[in-house]
Amino acid sequence: MNPATQSLPLEDIILPAPPGIWPPAPGWWLLAVLLLALVVGGIMLIRMRARKKQLSQPYQQVSANLSALGEQYEELSPAFIEALNYQLKLWCRHRYPQAVSLYGKDWAVFLAHTADIFSKDELRLLGTGAYVPAGRFEGSARPLLESAGKWLKSSEQQWMKQRRKTAYA
Repeated sequence: MNPATQSLPLEDIILPAPPGIWPPAPGWWLLAVLLLALVVGGIMLIRMRARKKQLSQPYQQVSANLSALGEQYEELSPAFIEALNYQLKLWCRHRYPQAVSLYGKDWAVFLAHTADIFSKDELRLLGTGAYVPAGRFEGSARPLLESAGKWLKSSEQQWMKQRRKTAYA
């Protein structure tokens, strides 16, 4: 050692305190904001899916009931037409409440105006078929049931589209 440096009154080197964890660096702030956005977005997505499932529940229920009607009835009959009208009105109760009280020609006109799917004979059957004696029907119930399924799907899509328009307007 150098004897000249031993005689100098030097203090020990004082190191600065180690950096604390607060305030965090900008990268940590950005990460916190991104995580918060992901959590909020996930919650919103889960709620939207649950709401969509809840809104489509009447459609799913009536669609399943129409399938059951196809298994139960092979031929056209007043009971089949009455059950079919009941299922369509059950769906209308959720989407078009004003149509539930319609019957006869008014019911057929409503079905024709919401979607142009039913033929004139099918509309006549749906309007007045439940009131005709059983022996006056001929044919299979399948075409009318298929048209009802198409009407149901078309009407549901139309209602969802209209709902989206009003939700964002």
